[in-house]
Amino acid sequence: MARIKARSLVPQKNLGYHGAINAIVDRDISAGAIVVVNGDRGACFTVEPASNSSRRRSSGLLYVLRNGGKSGDLLTGLSFLTVPIEDSKKKLGDPVWLGREGVWTFTKPKTNPIQVGEVIDSPSGKRVLLAPQARY
Repeated sequence: MARIKARSLVPQKNLGYHGAINAIVDRDISAGAIVVVNGDRGACFTVEPASNSSRRRSSGLLYVLRNGGKSGDLLTGLSFLTVPIEDSKKKLGDPVWLGREGVWTFTKPKTNPIQVGEVIDSPSGKRVLLAPQARY
């Protein structure tokens, strides 16, 4: 039986596929949205946009969608994803917060603040690391 070598997992881990899930979305959603698992359908999980306005939609298994889709589409929920930002005034380590309907924001919410990422540095400039399951 062939054995998996650690170096063969590196490309997947770098792209956030380590710990990824198959997700069926319950409404139209955009790429880079934060979602929460709310059930299962066969071999897939059903997800909905996460939101800081609801305890149910802000706790549990949170993932990031690499691609957007329409209601009923099968997408991949990633454990983390990096996305470019255009705001050059952000500093390394600045927190990223969960907003409403799967959106992330740099503005800390007054109620139920949940950090889902931070600003990092990369060869192509500043980026946001979205890792909603991390402990900040």
